[in-house]
Amino acid sequence: MNALFDEDDEFAQKRACRGVSDDRRVGTLGYLDGNTWFDYEDIEPTHPILGQGFETNPRRRTASGSIPKWFANLLPEPGSGLRNLISQELGRSDPHDFQVLMFLGEDLPGAVRVVPESDISAIGRDQLGKVRFSLAGVQAKFSMRWEGKGLVLPMSGQGGDWIVKLPDRRFPEVPANEFAMLSWAKHAGVDVPEIELFTGADLVGLPDGLISPQEMAFAVRRFDRPPEGRVHQEDSPRSGKSPSTPSTTTPPTAAWRESSTHCARRTSTNTSEG
Repeated sequence: MNALFDEDDEFAQKRACRGVSDDRRVGTLGYLDGNTWFDYEDIEPTHPILGQGFETNPRRRTASGSIPKWFANLLPEPGSGLRNLISQELGRSDPHDFQVLMFLGEDLPGAVRVVPESDISAIGRDQLGKVRFSLAGVQAKFSMRWEGKGLVLPMSGQGGDWIVKLPDRRFPEVPANEFAMLSWAKHAGVDVPEIELFTGADLVGLPDGLISPQEMAFAVRRFDRPPEGRVHQEDSPRSGKSPSTPSTTTPPTAAWRESSTHCARRTSTNTSEG
């Protein structure tokens, strides 16, 4: 496969792709000389929601050197283990986010897909590889599929229904810790997805050297990939909010601060009470 954005390729000048949610076109993502933009186009009264930000302000989103924030937060963090594997498959040491999004566009979190316009060709989307899915974050993780008695990385590199998080060499107990925390939440009455701990020997098809047969990995069933089809979702980074940042339409109040303090105090008390 030729590397994307070769200097001789018109891709280096201008390209466009369409955003699709549940097979419905929602907008156009464009690229020109390192700059990108997204035009949200799905303004029918009964349209499905792509993201809360587009509901309140459907203006054009732009970015220089990257892609608009909503789409950037669909991708693995630069420098993460998963991002490095994707770079290897693309044959580039530091691919542009637009390249990465185009390469992984058929298997993004939730129900959104990024599909090339009909005039885009030879960008590697027909190439089989071990990594053709996107999961946001820094931790090394894979989208795998349950087959028989274990988890398998699909040959196509996409189509997984479990997220498998691998141990960090600096913090090898992270998978066990995540399993314990979610188990705790489940026993406390929180609705959590199905979770499991697996050894490296139970995981089939991963790139060599990422996990030894004896090391533990944490697996959680994807709620956005049920058997009946994809489920759309939007997390805090894409919505532009975080648990520590109140809504821009609701300024922080004494009541909000008191509620946050009370929540932290209750968590601390519950932890000490076991």
